[in-house]
Amino acid sequence: MSLGWLQPGLLWFAAFAAAPLLVHLVSRIRPPERRFPTVEFLRRAMSRTFRWRKPQDWLLLALRTLAIAALALCFPQPVWVGGKNLLQSGDGKHLMLVVDRSASMAAGEGGQSRFALAVARAVEILRDAGRVESVNLVWLDAQPDAVFPEMGRSRDRLEEMLRAATVSGQRGDVPGALRLALERLENAPGARELFVLSDFQATGWRETLPAAPKDVRVFKVKLGSDSPNLALSGLEVLPAEPLPGEPVQALARVKNFSAEPRLATVTLTLGDARATRPVEVQAWSEAQVGLNLPVSKPGEFVVRASLQGADDAFAMDDERAVVRLAREALKVGLDPASLSPGESRIWERALAALPWAAVEKGTLAAMAGTQEILLTGDAGPAGHSAMQAVLQRGGTVIYRPLAVPFVPVPATWGGGPGSASSSIQGSMEKSDVETPWRLRITQEEARVFQLFRTGEFGDPARGLFQSRTRLEKGAEDLKGWDILLSYQDGMPALAQKAAGKGRIWWWNLAVAPADSTWAGESAFLPFLGEVLLESRPAFQLPASHETAPGQPATWVPGRFLEGGLVTLVNSAGQETPVQEDLRTGGLRYISVNPLEPGLYHWTVQQENQSLGGHVVSTTAVNVPEEEMDLRTLEVEAVNFGETLATSPTAGLSLAELRDGVPLWPWFLAVAVAALILEGLVLAFVGRGVPPASAPPVVPSIPV
Repeated sequence: MSLGWLQPGLLWFAAFAAAPLLVHLVSRIRPPERRFPTVEFLRRAMSRTFRWRKPQDWLLLALRTLAIAALALCFPQPVWVGGKNLLQSGDGKHLMLVVDRSASMAAGEGGQSRFALAVARAVEILRDAGRVESVNLVWLDAQPDAVFPEMGRSRDRLEEMLRAATVSGQRGDVPGALRLALERLENAPGARELFVLSDFQATGWRETLPAAPKDVRVFKVKLGSDSPNLALSGLEVLPAEPLPGEPVQALARVKNFSAEPRLATVTLTLGDARATRPVEVQAWSEAQVGLNLPVSKPGEFVVRASLQGADDAFAMDDERAVVRLAREALKVGLDPASLSPGESRIWERALAALPWAAVEKGTLAAMAGTQEILLTGDAGPAGHSAMQAVLQRGGTVIYRPLAVPFVPVPATWGGGPGSASSSIQGSMEKSDVETPWRLRITQEEARVFQLFRTGEFGDPARGLFQSRTRLEKGAEDLKGWDILLSYQDGMPALAQKAAGKGRIWWWNLAVAPADSTWAGESAFLPFLGEVLLESRPAFQLPASHETAPGQPATWVPGRFLEGGLVTLVNSAGQETPVQEDLRTGGLRYISVNPLEPGLYHWTVQQENQSLGGHVVSTTAVNVPEEEMDLRTLEVEAVNFGETLATSPTAGLSLAELRDGVPLWPWFLAVAVAALILEGLVLAFVGRGVPPASAPPVVPSIPV
């Protein structure tokens, strides 16, 4: 602790404290009285009766000296400071504020959000900053930005911006915000100070931070403390691109960021379908809730999840949504010429029973450019090029070897480098009627078998086979393939392998009634459906369907728009400005402003439409998982600058912590008290006046 002066040039006023002493020292002495017939000599005697004398009224002298000294010391404006004070004089300073408005700042603290507390403290700093040469404000969010391009002068403008601001749902870029603030202060001459107002959330402030220059004093002001939180940390939809009529599984992840088990309810909705499940989450762990929801038609659909009963102060992460696309029917091409008549009839009937499969029959050459799944037998070398075209487009080939003698498939479908053969070769064989072949599952964890784990849909390995393709080296010929089904003697029955951008299935399973009983089993049709669904082309989520908070949203039209106004509106109907972007080589629309958590709808409104527009796409923006853990760091643990100030819990305001406690009001109070005491002394004690009965004294004439 030390004493400083805001106006040291006025310290000379303290010299007036010597005035009472001088008055006492040089005051006129009352001369002794003498009786003379004339006063001429008395006047001469009195005019020479000036001399230094010893003060008699010590109490009055002390009170008067104290009053004048205390009053004189008010003018230099003394302050009492703790630690290292920023300003040792009244020179102007350059003030920078960094205010955190990331998602975690929306957490409640004592009936107010952390962000509301940060705004109040920032306004207090601006008002109590004293003499300021320049000011600025940097927002700490996903894309930190400053209010003024350079250091400004308007504190009123910053206060307006603070009061109008709202907390975002974004993840804070802590290093970026600090670097931006230091860049703005870099060229400011004189004293510089930087205030950082944040909850110092542990997940964000553990990053590597820039070094603060030693001549920039840093004040870290913490808002909030550790708070428990139960959050929806994730929402997935499987499959990512469902087919009409195919149920989708919505998986909601619930995380418990607290030391106690929590019980809540998760509600999942898809259109008019709604399902609710209770969930209990242990301390510092997560649980998953899965529900099946129906998709009835192709096109975009939205799955929403909400969390009830969380009972925490951070409600922003209790809602989540994802946007997915239900595609048109799966295009399956069937080549009857390469199959036996019995096989072809079974395949046609089975595929027609799947509501989401659109079957087309034709030649390989005609179907190679349009079909997503191609079912064919031995087509010879001429058909291999068509199969390769399907695979290179990301499609799937279901290859049914049937020809006698067996026709080798392309060498690239065989074993990997170092395999025994460069292509697969074999021959057809028949079993005895009394000893048919049976199947066994070799990879029970494969996704195509998950539907049958409970036994509700039968056993896909059930059935008797009397015809199959025998490979010369058995499973060795399919080295590098995933063999899912085998015959009991080890001969591969069903295998798959990635080929090009697609996939190929080795289908050594007879389906004709004369060759097996498998097509008559209850599990045959569900298993065929699982294989086809597993074979659908890889799906990539459109850019318009999901974006992170603080990022712009984009939408690429699927076709040329003939006029119309493209708009982006949120769930409340508020529009967000959009602009056209042609820099990527094609037309796309992009939002001008970054988005906050919620659902946004892209609409196209024609000139003749009076209300609203046609919704063409939807974008979901969700709270980032990094902002859900509300544990915080102490300011001493934040490695940025010297810790000069923390939360004002010691009874001092930020201005007092920064600039010291003003002492001039106390000095003024001391001066007033001293003058009051002087009056009391004079009123009740007196100054030693002689009694009225004493004989008059005649002054003597000094010789």
